[in-house]
Amino acid sequence: MNRQAEVIVIGGGIVGCSILYHLAKIGVKDAVLLERNELTSGATWHAAGNVHTQSAYANLSALQAYSLRLYDGLAEEVGQEVGSHVVGGFFLAQSQERMREFSFLAGKFRALGLEYELVTPAEIVAKHPLINPDGLVGGAWDPEEGYVDPYSVTMGLAAGARQMGARIERGKRVEAIRRDGNEWVLTVGDETWRCDKLVNCGGFWANDVANMIGARLPIMLATSLAQKPPQLTSLSHRQVSSPTVSTHSLPSRRIASTRLPRSIRAPIWRAPAASPMVTE
Repeated sequence: MNRQAEVIVIGGGIVGCSILYHLAKIGVKDAVLLERNELTSGATWHAAGNVHTQSAYANLSALQAYSLRLYDGLAEEVGQEVGSHVVGGFFLAQSQERMREFSFLAGKFRALGLEYELVTPAEIVAKHPLINPDGLVGGAWDPEEGYVDPYSVTMGLAAGARQMGARIERGKRVEAIRRDGNEWVLTVGDETWRCDKLVNCGGFWANDVANMIGARLPIMLATSLAQKPPQLTSLSHRQVSSPTVSTHSLPSRRIASTRLPRSIRAPIWRAPAASPMVTE
C-alpha cells in the first residue's frame, strides 16, 4: 500500500510529538508521526520531568523558558490535564564563587526577560522551611521552575497536533529508508510511505534510524550504576570497604531529607555541587 505525506516524524516520544505539534501550529497540514509501538514507550515515560530555565547558554535558557510556559498553558489549550506544576526552585551555593556564577547568570537571564533573583539563606528557609541552611552562602531563585508529568505532556502535545490536523499512527515500525528523486521512501511493514521531509525523533533508536540512510548519530545510552555491598557475616577479622558509586558527583552532605505531604507544593531545591539531583 502506498501512502503519502509532506512531512513524516519518526518517533512518538515527547520530542516527536512536540515537533508534530509545532509543525501543525505553523500551518503544515499534511504531517504524520509514525510510532513503532505506543506514544512515550521509549525514554519519555520514565523521564524525571523537571523543568527550569537556568543554563550556561542563553539560547538554551530561552528554549527551556518557552517549553515551561508552553506546558503550563497546554491543558487549557487542548482541553486535558498535562500535569504541569510551577512551584519555583532554588539553586544553592556553598561558596562565594558559586554565588558569583549565579550573579553572572542573573544578568544574562534578565536580558532575556526571565525572572531570576539572588537570595540569602534566610530567604531560602522562608520559602522552603525544610532546608537546613548550615553552610549555605546563598542561592538563586527561579520562580518559573517546576515539574511536569512527561506522559501527560506528550499526550497533550499529541492531542493539540491532532486538533490542528496532524496525524499519528501507532504500531508503525520503520524498517528501511531510501531516497527516490526528491522524496524519502519508507518501508513500514506492508506499506510504503513517501514524504518530502523526514524528521528523526527515534530517541534510543535514533542512530538505528540514521543508519538506514548511511548516517551515524553520536548517541550513547548512559546509565547510573551502584555496586551492591557484599554479604557480611563478621567484621572482626576483615576490613570492609564502602560500596563505590559510578555515577554523577554527589553533594558533600544532605541538605534536607524530610518528605512533604502531597498536598503541599513546595519549591524545588538543587544540590550545591554540580549535581543533577533534584527533590521536592
